[in-house]
Amino acid sequence: MQVLADARSMSAERELPWVGDREVLLALLVSEETTANALLTRSGVNRSDLLSEVGRLKPFQGKRPWAPAVDSLESTGLLPVNMVSRLLMWPINVISRKVDGPSSGLLLTLENEGSRQAVREGSTDVQFEHIVLAAASIPRQLALSEISEPAELHSSRPILDRYGLSYADLISRLVGRAGSLLSPSTAESLTVPARPPVASPGVRAAFELVRGRVAQGVSYPQVLEELFEMPEARSAIAALTADQP
Repeated sequence: MQVLADARSMSAERELPWVGDREVLLALLVSEETTANALLTRSGVNRSDLLSEVGRLKPFQGKRPWAPAVDSLESTGLLPVNMVSRLLMWPINVISRKVDGPSSGLLLTLENEGSRQAVREGSTDVQFEHIVLAAASIPRQLALSEISEPAELHSSRPILDRYGLSYADLISRLVGRAGSLLSPSTAESLTVPARPPVASPGVRAAFELVRGRVAQGVSYPQVLEELFEMPEARSAIAALTADQP
């Protein structure tokens, strides 16, 4: 949390539109008493030399922030891409819509984003909390990328609003809760999950159900309604929004 805050401050001082990898790396190295610098010392890397090299790197030059949901929506044909990619993906997307249903692309994006949310939390299983966060994250990523939402995604916004699922608010709340649990020690070992996250039995059963519904022509907003009405999803929503007025 401190690294991201420092990286954001560095970007703001330089009047940069995005927090890039250069700023994150500098923020990791700004203090000598961090795990990052302990790893440098252990591996024999000179911190001063590395800082000097990092300072020569160019800032992030992209036109939009990293938004994996946007990439997923583009690959499933729900957002415009360049003509070559569109022609290559067109037969696959047409067949997928006919076989799996017109909302299958959005459902796949929701699943992919749920996995990313699990990775973000360091979880080895995709839980309903991650699916709820994913549903709120997708429109947020489009907004940050200044891309108009597909019609079905836009019509699902009232559902998110009804449940109080603003991604920015949810993440701020999660960060606040995590901050109160962080250990002041910088000597904790780094752990990496042994495998990518997989859907928990409850999430897997829920998606098998809604995939069948999508194949029958059910819209993405209806899918969200059905997912959010499940007891496990309601419990996750209640936990995520517990301190809302």
